[in-house]
Amino acid sequence: MSIPLLYLDTSAWLKLYVEEDGSEAVHAAVEQAEQTCTHLI
Repeated sequence: MSIPLLYLDTSAWLKLYVEEDGSEAVHAAVEQAEQTCTHLI
């Protein structure tokens, strides 16, 4: 199953670069996503 758009907040985005609890889940979701995005506030 493909995820059309995956929004990552900064805590999730960080898990792509720092190995911590939940990193594997974020990596798996990003692999399934057609697009990933975040927003600068």
